[in-house]
Amino acid sequence: SKAQLVIIGEGPLRRSLQALSATLHIADRVRFLGARPHAEVLARMRSAAALVLPGVQTGTGRAEGLGLVLLEAAATGVPVIASRVGGMPEAVIDGRTGFLVPQRDAAALAERLETLLDDAGLRRALGAQGRALVEERFDRCRQTAALESLYDSLL
Repeated sequence: SKAQLVIIGEGPLRRSLQALSATLHIADRVRFLGARPHAEVLARMRSAAALVLPGVQTGTGRAEGLGLVLLEAAATGVPVIASRVGGMPEAVIDGRTGFLVPQRDAAALAERLETLLDDAGLRRALGAQGRALVEERFDRCRQTAALESLYDSLL
């Protein structure tokens, strides 16, 4: 079966993306679900082949922060593809937990996505490494202990 793109969330680009999908004759393979409850987002994420977050830096220099959704995907064992911008590289180790691509590089993003869609073993391996990374680097108890240690050193 052909891959399907599911876009969850609302934003100012929704209408133009819907129009673009129609222009490209792929509207039957792109679903715009709008805003959804967090539990549903997590459930859909778990069944996805990958989570893709192609962030960009705006003209004013604003960029995606860490990208909590990247950590949520990794925690559920889903490989991710994200832009090498803002805080996203903190959540993705390129080639180990997912892939990082240059911002606004549609060809690189498509190539990485095709690589993942064609290789279930790679998806599983990257997903497992992503989960391990989240457990190791973003564990709440470890982060709290590190913060307390920092506070102690400042006092």
